[in-house]
Amino acid sequence: MLAELEEIFLREGFRRLTIQELAARLHCSRRTLYDLAPSKDELVALVVDRFLQRVGRRAMAQARALEEPLGRVHAYMSAASGALTRAARAFSVDVAGQPGIRRLFQEHYRFATSVAAALIQEGIDGGAFRETDARLVAEVIYAALDRLQDPEVLEHLGRTNAEAFQELFDLIVLGLARPS
Repeated sequence: MLAELEEIFLREGFRRLTIQELAARLHCSRRTLYDLAPSKDELVALVVDRFLQRVGRRAMAQARALEEPLGRVHAYMSAASGALTRAARAFSVDVAGQPGIRRLFQEHYRFATSVAAALIQEGIDGGAFRETDARLVAEVIYAALDRLQDPEVLEHLGRTNAEAFQELFDLIVLGLARPS
């Protein structure tokens, strides 16, 4: 049921959907949904948090499966952006308009930023990346991710979340590489 809710939210957003409509679409009772969470807002938070945690675990597994530091950083960041390819503009608009869900994204981005900083530092320490402040790079990533959550910014850029994130990550990875 949570997976189905995730698909609905990513495809259509969540603000305009009611518990009654969701129950009808999922062929369950409203009580069943209220058993998952006591309110619609909390249900959305549960589903979005579950999605973001799964994305983070998958990104980390993909990064850890590689030996080469540049590949690890790229795999981690690409896995995260790839998961957002399923998110429609309506989802981004709803996230931007819902402070609690936006904070949830920011918390996950903050954690992802710390993981990225650790991966970057490993590459610096191992000599694969040029000398730089991994924390600064991670903070730039965090600031950019936060900015790219704004649907108006994405509209101005003519990009989806996933496209903008992938472009950002490509720039970061190229910037970390040691000059040949």
